[in-house]
Amino acid sequence: MFHCPNCHASRRLSEFMRTDRDLQTLKQLG
Repeated sequence: MFHCPNCHASRRLSEFMRTDRDLQTLKQLG
């Protein structure tokens, strides 16, 4: 397993976007 900063950043970004989308969904449901 290798570590690349770009892949790590992309994964963090995708996780953040997923979390942000979940928050948006919660706002709509609420």
